Amino acid sequence: MGAIAATRLPVLGPWPALRSALGLVAALVLIVRPLLAYLSTRGTDLTTGEWCFIGWMDPRGIVAAATASTFSVQLAAQGIGGAAKILPVAFLVIVATVTLYGLTATPVARRLHVVRAAS
Repeated sequence: MGAIAATRLPVLGPWPALRSALGLVAALVLIVRPLLAYLSTRGTDLTTGEWCFIGWMDPRGIVAAATASTFSVQLAAQGIGGAAKILPVAFLVIVATVTLYGLTATPVARRLHVVRAAS
């Protein structure tokens, strides 16, 4: 699946497109995920640290890639403007979020005091 999608992956063109994609990543990480975490966990017995950690962690992956691949091809075939940008932006979001969360999961968990001692 990933190899097929990669063959259709155009280079993410000029800097404005890259800046827009990075803006999307920032919005997903700093606004969308924390808001969804709050809405889905309010009324639970989670501590503030646990809620914040849930609000922080949300790497994208195979589902995002498969969805973007499927829809971008279909939308491009119908001549929908901007459809060719869906796949490269999705892959940028995947790489950025996996890298960001992978590098910060342990330090953030420690800072929020949600790390359990190894058993």
